[in-house]
Amino acid sequence: AIRTFKGLVADLRIKNTKLKDLFLEYSQKFKDVKNEPPDGGTFRVGEPSLPKSAYDKMSIADLKKSFLKITRDHHDFQNWDKPTVPGHAQAFAKYVEENWTKYKELIVDISSDSKYNILYSVHACIGLSKAKADVKFVAEVIERVIQRTNDFRSWSIGFLNSIEYVIDNNGLTKIIFDYIFNIAYNKSNEYPNEDDRYKDENQIVTFSYSDRGLAAANLIKCYRYNQYADRIFEAMFKIADDWNLSTRIAVIYSMAFLQNIDAKRNIE
Repeated sequence: AIRTFKGLVADLRIKNTKLKDLFLEYSQKFKDVKNEPPDGGTFRVGEPSLPKSAYDKMSIADLKKSFLKITRDHHDFQNWDKPTVPGHAQAFAKYVEENWTKYKELIVDISSDSKYNILYSVHACIGLSKAKADVKFVAEVIERVIQRTNDFRSWSIGFLNSIEYVIDNNGLTKIIFDYIFNIAYNKSNEYPNEDDRYKDENQIVTFSYSDRGLAAANLIKCYRYNQYADRIFEAMFKIADDWNLSTRIAVIYSMAFLQNIDAKRNIE
């Protein structure tokens, strides 16, 4: 309080009787208190997880239990350092990336059981794709995630990137294809006013964090799967009718791949 009073303009302290009396009282009580700048502040980027030492000591059983104990969606100022589901899941993905076979059974368990927050399975897929894990296994986990929910908006970008790994390594299944087809086909999967949202950014990369745009790009990469050729073009013609900028750029950026399916329809 005395620092606050000292920070006031002297004239203001003199003119206000109450302030003057309080200033004199605090000056006598606390003597000469230096008004020094604060030592600094702290800030956080991203969501908090457990410390590395905790993960290093955890058994698989301990980690599995932690997925049920850590249930907070986001950190707040009252619980600044307490881990959240996104932070814990992102940390898990890094360990999966380092040694995916160690966590294989755990991933099967949590992706098969709805009592575990789906973000843990989503980030397991991200870790698996970065680890270049067995593509059949990755596809199976992705399918379980898809079958568990229709609400993908809060975590779709990283998940769609893991799907790209499956597409590129001959692991695409009908369930996975249908999933990216539906995102690319339906305009409702664009954010409202998405063009305004990204108008000041490099338009070549905006589709990399646009759900519909990234799904469309992934859909085009399915060109090597001949059984889906007609449906790929069905989605592309739909996008041509109701696109926004991010989705259109995604298609233009990747459409050279469509030459491998049907050059005539690609020009159309």
